[in-house]
Amino acid sequence: MKKKRIRNGNFCVSNPSPIAVKKIWWEHIYLHMEVSGENLRDYDYYVGKVTGERYPLEFDGNEIVMNVVNIPSLKLLPSGKWLLICVNKATQQADPLRILPECGYGLDALDKVYRYCAEHYAYVVTFGIRNGEGLTREMNENPEKPPVIVYGDEEMFLYINASYMKENKKQAKRDVFAETTGMKSHLRGIMIRSSKRIYNMIYQIMCKIQKRDGKHILLMSETRTPIGGNLKALDDRLKERGLDKEYTISYSFSKTLEDGIIRQAKSWFRLLFLIARQDYIFVDDYVPIFQTVDLIDSTKLIQLWHAGVGFKSVGYSRFGKTGSPHATDSCHRRYDYAIVGARGLIPVYEEVFGIPKDHILPYGLPRLDGYMVPEKAEAFRKEFYEKYPQLKEKKIILFAPTFRGNGQKTAYYPWDKVNFAAAYEMCGDEYAFVIKMHPFVREIPEIPQEYRDRIYDFSKGTDINELFYVTEILITDFSSNIYEFSLQNKPMIFYAFDKDFYQLTRGVHRRLEEFAPGKICTTFDEVLDTIKNQDFEEERRRVFIENSFDRTDGYASDRIIDEIILGKK
Repeated sequence: MKKKRIRNGNFCVSNPSPIAVKKIWWEHIYLHMEVSGENLRDYDYYVGKVTGERYPLEFDGNEIVMNVVNIPSLKLLPSGKWLLICVNKATQQADPLRILPECGYGLDALDKVYRYCAEHYAYVVTFGIRNGEGLTREMNENPEKPPVIVYGDEEMFLYINASYMKENKKQAKRDVFAETTGMKSHLRGIMIRSSKRIYNMIYQIMCKIQKRDGKHILLMSETRTPIGGNLKALDDRLKERGLDKEYTISYSFSKTLEDGIIRQAKSWFRLLFLIARQDYIFVDDYVPIFQTVDLIDSTKLIQLWHAGVGFKSVGYSRFGKTGSPHATDSCHRRYDYAIVGARGLIPVYEEVFGIPKDHILPYGLPRLDGYMVPEKAEAFRKEFYEKYPQLKEKKIILFAPTFRGNGQKTAYYPWDKVNFAAAYEMCGDEYAFVIKMHPFVREIPEIPQEYRDRIYDFSKGTDINELFYVTEILITDFSSNIYEFSLQNKPMIFYAFDKDFYQLTRGVHRRLEEFAPGKICTTFDEVLDTIKNQDFEEERRRVFIENSFDRTDGYASDRIIDEIILGKK
């Protein structure tokens, strides 16, 4: 019997969408959703796609009920992402249901796994959040539907993800990619495994050809150029101690993640020859080649993570969410050691990297060696004010948020959230407003001529950690730059206009409300008022510093060299 598909109207603009989900709970196989909005009975409710099929749901009072094993005419939802939809009975206008933040924070606890057939198979139901931009893009890409006006970028919509899984009976031989019943994913898995075999074969051959003497060190990154941060600090200390005469130090810095598949493959083939010669490899970010290449036991891979600590979820702290690493075969699991700044951060990075606690070493961060030496700070201030004498009598407010978007290729910042005219007015003769944008963000608006005596763009050039020496107040959001700046023991403001949206869709280790070492603001006017009133909630900063630092003695690089390279570890 052919499945009946219900199509009632096209999605139209509704800003915001009229109905929101405020509470979700399970009762056996029944999913209950309490909704809020005006005139709830004026709508019919469905589960369906952005454009395409919809299946009716029961509605009673202010509650939608869905029997997950008995969707009318379907039995169970097929694999895919499904929205909850309301359709106005009079106008036939259809809208996806929004989700309220207080409901969104509890979604992770609602995931369900239904096992069947002697537990060889499973039906998995998970929940997620989509934003208005992604939803509208999908609607516009459907050739069967006319274009629509954009939903609000920060509007959050609930979706239900249904998946069919099957047992992996040959775990030693099969890859997790092959466990899906989808042919596309199966073929992709075959390609990935074949490529991995080729790379590893070449690597193993090169390892046997190369003579190994324990004296080769590689400093590398696949996300940034040139060398900087922890890697540069370690490199400098190796040379200061004369170890560059005893060891062969090699360098490889590129932006592989920005390359296409063919260009990336060429880069990796060249990199294989370099990796095969190494005894110690130090990295400072995500390194996808090590998800493909299985290093021999005598080569040690050490992660000097670029962020001391931050809010954004990375690695296995995103497990199960969009952008999650592979369950077992992630480069993060390949680290022999990971270096962190304090003992209190070991549980954080145990979660992030998926490696045992005893492989996470609280040696401190190399880039902080000498960072707080008064002579270094004073030398920078002297040079800085000689170059920018107009700023010498000003208190600098540094605006340094992180990017929005999914990564390097899509990074942006919504500049409409910054009122330059109001910032200029607030600065008066006392302050200067300095912009230092995340390096992933390439589009920065030109500062109007009439504001240039108080507002400056330092996004290119000056290192942000050096700018901290002349900064009086830091305005940031979910960035890890709070780590270094907190050592200055100066005020921080967290301008998180999209606080709930960012935390629910991007994912965070710890929420701003619990962890931010400063005042949290959700509007730009509130930021400016905080500066005017000097209301920085400084007690939060004291607690953060106590929990984040226990080794800032200036010897992090030496501990790494002595314990790992010179063999005491």
